[in-house]
Amino acid sequence: MGSPFEFGPPAESAWESGLRDSYGEYGEYGEHGQQEGGETGMESVQPAELIEPETFEAYEEWVPEASEALGEVPTGTLGALISAVPGRPTLSYRFTPEDVLWMARFIVGETGGRDDLATRAVIWAMFNLFRLLAHRYYPTFHAFLRSYSSPLQAVLRNKGAARRHMNNPDFVRVGGTYEGTTIPRGQLGRFLRLQATPWIQLPATARSLALRAAKGQIASPIGNATEFANTRVYFRDSTGRNPASYDEWRRFTTDFARRRGLVWIGNVPGLNQAGGNTFFIRQTVATLPRGAVRIALPAVRGEVWT
Repeated sequence: MGSPFEFGPPAESAWESGLRDSYGEYGEYGEHGQQEGGETGMESVQPAELIEPETFEAYEEWVPEASEALGEVPTGTLGALISAVPGRPTLSYRFTPEDVLWMARFIVGETGGRDDLATRAVIWAMFNLFRLLAHRYYPTFHAFLRSYSSPLQAVLRNKGAARRHMNNPDFVRVGGTYEGTTIPRGQLGRFLRLQATPWIQLPATARSLALRAAKGQIASPIGNATEFANTRVYFRDSTGRNPASYDEWRRFTTDFARRRGLVWIGNVPGLNQAGGNTFFIRQTVATLPRGAVRIALPAVRGEVWT
């Protein structure tokens, strides 16, 4: 599908036309998932910002029970997600088959199961955010994904997302309302079905990409970026129209980042951020050297495993 924009960036930019953060509307594909107007017809939602639970009991309230649908997830050696930050101990987290299962579901929910540069960028944003920051609050990578990604949440955590879907026949109400509102709590049935889909029934492309990513066979196209957001859709939500030009989109995007303690990573060849996901890095880790997070297979001797 071509770019939703009817304009291109300045000729001197790295832009290529045509084609959570967790504060705005995610995804080139809508619900930080399927492409708007694409095969699945998935509507956009506004996902919740990252929650940092103070206790594991609080975490358990909104993360579904562990899946029993591992099925034929390969059990061979998986990689270790490593952060190598100067002046700090090297930390490692070894991926598990359940991480791979939920990563494949994440790929389906966020990008429709495609293997392209945009999908690989989203995966690496999650690797970076988990290893650099979110590992303090989530015991596993798949628990983090199930919190961060709207399609993987048992109940939509963002009331704006629920408001958009509450009249959709596919919206499954679970009882109660979001605090301070009359918006019913719930989730789209298609996402609940995705969360229960066994490994063997997920698209082969998503399974292959998830497995290769967990083995360190997918290079990062976005450096240390930790967030992604569809700022074009966020602009439309704020103004009722699409940006009139690339410059208007860029100004909105840089201001969006500044107000949220983020830094836009700038243009990346082959990645249409103005028409899809835009990638950011949190200011708290923006000065780290490129490649602060990597995947090793096997693990490096002498590292601290968490």
